[in-house]
Amino acid sequence: MISGYPKAHTDSPASSGQSEVWGLLMEVKISLPTEAGGFNLRERDSVTLFHLFEWGGAAFGLTLGANIGYTEYGWVGGILGALVGAPMGWLLGRVPYSVGRLWLHRVLARETVDELRARLKDRVMYSLYLPVMEELRQRGADVRRELPVATTLLAAETAWERHHGWQLLRCFFPDVAATIPDYDPAQPAAQCRAKVASIRSSISSPAGPK
Repeated sequence: MISGYPKAHTDSPASSGQSEVWGLLMEVKISLPTEAGGFNLRERDSVTLFHLFEWGGAAFGLTLGANIGYTEYGWVGGILGALVGAPMGWLLGRVPYSVGRLWLHRVLARETVDELRARLKDRVMYSLYLPVMEELRQRGADVRRELPVATTLLAAETAWERHHGWQLLRCFFPDVAATIPDYDPAQPAAQCRAKVASIRSSISSPAGPK
């Protein structure tokens, strides 16, 4: 199931066309069905276009290596060629992600702490929230101030927003995530809000996401 939020972000004072290209690419995700047949957003069971580049590169490298090896040295050469070609192809397929991450880091590094915090209030480009939080933490900023952002997303109406909130909570507030171990963003919104109520009551939360 392919999903995403390819919206233009024009109303934030910290908006940047460069970073939005990355954000839009990361927002297009493919949810992988779980063993139960549903779509579980609790764990990392979704892939982005960058993962497809990696897998495609690995498949191309495997095929090319196997063909060259088989042509030159028979079956043994084909097997060895596949074993060498697959990881080489995967590394080649990872280039777009690596270049994109470096590019995004340079864009975020030019922004002030206030501009970075403003990005966490846009309620649109959720895929940028993790790298923005990483940038804030690297600068020694108090990321604990952004806990309301995560809890607001955890109680959002759509499962995809709750998925991003759960990612933020697990990555940057693991102690808080441990207090709601049975939280699942794929559950109905009412159930998610009930589980988040215990942690939201202890902090001042902003208005819900649009």
